[in-house]
Amino acid sequence: MNLTPLEYILIITTILEFNPLFQAIKSIRNRSVKDVSPFTFLSIFIM
Repeated sequence: MNLTPLEYILIITTILEFNPLFQAIKSIRNRSVKDVSPFTFLSIFIM
């Protein structure tokens, strides 16, 4: 399967959009937000 560069960009941005959800679930389970990556949230607001 050959993907174009645009398709790679779309796949990566889709994965990054779901990452904050996973981080939120992890922080709720651990009851700690020290492991949450601020870079992830910042990168989503920039895109």
